[in-house]
Amino acid sequence: MTAVHGYSEVEGAAGTAVLREDLVNLPVQEFWQAGGELAGAKGRGGVRLFQLGEGLQVVSRDYSRGGIIGWFLRNTFFDPRRPLRELRILNELNRAGVPTVEPIAALSRRSLLGYRLRLVTLLFSGGLTLPDFIAAHPEQRAAAVRAVGTLVARAFDRGLSHRDLHPDNILARAGAEGPELRLIDLDRAELRQDLSEEDRDRMLIRMARYLPRHAKKLPIAIRASEYLRFLAGMGLDREQRRRTLARMLPRYRWELARRGLGPPVPKPS
Repeated sequence: MTAVHGYSEVEGAAGTAVLREDLVNLPVQEFWQAGGELAGAKGRGGVRLFQLGEGLQVVSRDYSRGGIIGWFLRNTFFDPRRPLRELRILNELNRAGVPTVEPIAALSRRSLLGYRLRLVTLLFSGGLTLPDFIAAHPEQRAAAVRAVGTLVARAFDRGLSHRDLHPDNILARAGAEGPELRLIDLDRAELRQDLSEEDRDRMLIRMARYLPRHAKKLPIAIRASEYLRFLAGMGLDREQRRRTLARMLPRYRWELARRGLGPPVPKPS
């Protein structure tokens, strides 16, 4: 595995681990604890809460497959470096001023056919997924939407390219100066030198599409004005917001229609 600033690689009977440097003296097996359920956690992989050392509260996420292949190889992977790549992206974004959950460990251990994989992060105490936070704190809804725009703009400026960026992958909690946010679940994301306008639009449309697509499961509904507030949080002035919406709306409506979430519309050129 490749070195990451502030982390060291450790080999043990429980497999290979890249650990935050202040934790390298802990047995690797400690990071494979079963833990307990984390209230409100979402996602396909098992998300668990446990304690390391003397009171360090951490969250683990075991990598898990979906779809047809998940029936046969649900927790088995062939590339042991996958959690390390996610740890590196979280770490680099954090160091660049983009708030993410803090990675503690990237783990891999051999199974019968491949590897079991796990990522461990520091608990973001009191954090809720963005939709749950807005439902619990309606008085902070406008501030939260604007803050998400700021967070996403920072991530884009750092080159984040992520096929699964959506509101449930952003945690929020109430802070003294407004909502505090963290990005989570950056598996298969990349950091690029530069993102094109098309790259950014694709991710923004993916975020916007998530809410109507999962409307039955989410505690809030999108408001039209919040698209503009989000774009304002990204730092766009009124004319830039107008142009951005005009550019993205045809594609957004087509993607909703393609999933049966809106009336048929022609595919944008």
